[in-house]
Amino acid sequence: MWADTIGRLKVGSARRFSDTTAESLVADVLTILTPAHLTRAREIATCMTKAGESVTRAADLVEEAARSE
Repeated sequence: MWADTIGRLKVGSARRFSDTTAESLVADVLTILTPAHLTRAREIATCMTKAGESVTRAADLVEEAARSE
């Protein structure tokens, strides 16, 4: 699920952990360190929810769920 999203957003690469080798890991890291991947990751980062906002929203959802029971 996440691997498809990472690939579709063009911000990195992914593979099954069991398929990872030292060579494939080095190749993947070198790929994501390219200027194109860095630029794309920065673009996506501006669209993401800030960590503090995410935590607050998650806590609000948990409290709402607890109240409704």
